Amino acid sequence: MKQKLIISVFLLCALFLIVNNIYGHKGTKKDFPSKPITIIVHSKPGSGIDIMSRIIADIAQRKHKVTMVIENKPGTQGVVAMNHVLNQKRDGYTILGVTKSFLSSVLVNATTVKIEDFFYVAEVMQDAEVLIGNKNTQVNDFNSLVEDAKSKKGKQIWAGPGTGGRDQLMALKVWETLGISGTWVDYKSSPQTALALLRKEAPVSVGNPGDIEGKADLILLAVAHPERLKKFPEVPTFKELGYPLEEYMWRGYAVANGTPIKVTTFLENLFKEIVKDPQFTSYIEEQGAFSKFNGHNNFQKKINQELHETKLLLTKAGLLQSYINFNPIQTTMIGFAISSLLIISIISLALILKRKTSITIWFSAGMIWLSLMFLHQTFSFIIPPEANITSPALIPRIWSILLILLSTSLIATELLGSKKEPIKEDNVKTIQIIVLTLLYFLSVPFMGFYVATYIFLSISLFILQNKNIYTIFVTASTFTIVCYLIFQLALGISFPTGILG
Repeated sequence: MKQKLIISVFLLCALFLIVNNIYGHKGTKKDFPSKPITIIVHSKPGSGIDIMSRIIADIAQRKHKVTMVIENKPGTQGVVAMNHVLNQKRDGYTILGVTKSFLSSVLVNATTVKIEDFFYVAEVMQDAEVLIGNKNTQVNDFNSLVEDAKSKKGKQIWAGPGTGGRDQLMALKVWETLGISGTWVDYKSSPQTALALLRKEAPVSVGNPGDIEGKADLILLAVAHPERLKKFPEVPTFKELGYPLEEYMWRGYAVANGTPIKVTTFLENLFKEIVKDPQFTSYIEEQGAFSKFNGHNNFQKKINQELHETKLLLTKAGLLQSYINFNPIQTTMIGFAISSLLIISIISLALILKRKTSITIWFSAGMIWLSLMFLHQTFSFIIPPEANITSPALIPRIWSILLILLSTSLIATELLGSKKEPIKEDNVKTIQIIVLTLLYFLSVPFMGFYVATYIFLSISLFILQNKNIYTIFVTASTFTIVCYLIFQLALGISFPTGILG
C-alpha cells in the first residue's frame, strides 16, 4: 500500500509539472505589466534592431511607466532568439524583436521553429532596400553597375550579410528585374560587407541606407522606394530608372502564440503610442527609414503574403528544398494499398457476419495493413544528411510500428487463446475501441495530444475489463510522461495543445 502511494504521488507530481509547463501560461492574475518586460534581440549590441529596441525601452519607461530590458541572443540568423522566446512562459513578459529576414531564416535553416508559432503584435518601421557601391571604383553609379554586370556575364560579385536572407533575395529580384546576373558572396555581417566594399573586393552590396553611416567612401546607387529619400535626395529610385521595384526591410515585435489577448492588446496599443513619439520618429528618419505602425491584423496579413513570396524566391535560388519526393511507382503502390484495405474490410465484414472468425483478428489485420501503408508513405520524405531538421517521417513511423506491434499482439493472443465461438460481448468491446479510436484522433486538435491520449488510454483499459483503477492510472500516466520526455524534451517535437494551449 505504501509503495502504491509513493508511485501515485510521483506520477501526479510529474503530470502536474507537464501540465503546468504546457498549459500554465494561461491567464494572469495581476494587471499587466507588473514586472519588467524583456525584449529579445537576435543580434549583438549595436545593431539596428538593438539600438531601436533600446530607444523604444527608453520611451516606454519615460512616457508610459513601462519597464523594458533588452537581452541579446545572437545565433543562426535569429533562430536562437526565436527558440528562447518559445521556451519562456507565454505571459507577454518576453517579446521578440522580429525583422523581415526571419521569414528566410526559418525556411532556409529548416528548424523546428515555424513562423506560425508567433503572434505578431506590431510593425513599427520600414527601411528601404538599396544598392551600395564605392565611389572610388569604376562602378560608382547605377548605369556603370549594369554595364559591368553585363560584361562579366554572371561573375560580378554582390556582397551581403548571410545566405538566403532578405538582402540576397533583393539581389535576386534586382537581377531578374534588370535582366542581369551576378555571384552572391556571403560576408556574414553588415560590417564585414561594408569592409568588403571599402577594400574593393566587391563592386556592390545590398542593404539599407543606415549601412553607409560613417563610411565616407560608400554611396547609394539606387533605392527601392517610390520616392527619393529625404536624407539622400541625390540617389535615384528604381522607379525613376525605369524599373518598378519596391522592397523594404521591416522591423516589429512578436510574442509566442498562446499569450493572453488582454496582454497582446496592451502591447499593441503601447507600440502604437511609441511609434508616434518624436524621439522614435527622429531616430528612424536619421537612418533614412520610415516610422510605420501596423497593428496585429495588418501585420499578420503582410507576413502571410511575404512568406509565400519568400518561398518562391528561395526555391528559385536553389536555397529551399522540398523534402517530399513522390513518384509514379509510389503513387501506384499507395493506390494498391488503399484498394487492398477496402477489399479486406469488405471480406472481414462478411466473415464476421457469418461468424467464421473473430472481429479482433480482422480488425487487427486491417490496422496492420493501414500501418504498413503509412509506413511506406514515410519513405517519401527525403532528408539530406546535412539538413538541420528532424525528419517529418519520425512520428508517423513510430506510431505505425507501435500499431503493427499492438495489432500483431492482439492477433497472436486471439489465435493462441480459446477456440470458442466469438460472443457478441467481445464484438461490442472491439467496436467500442474502434469508435473510441476515431474519437481520439478527432479530439487531439481540440483537447491536445497529452490530454486526449491520457483519456483515451484510461477509457480503453476500462473497456478491456481492467477494473483496477490504480493500474489504469499508472499505465496512462506512465505512457503520457514517457511521450513527453521522448518527444517534447529529447526530440524537441511539439504536439498539438488544443484550445487550452
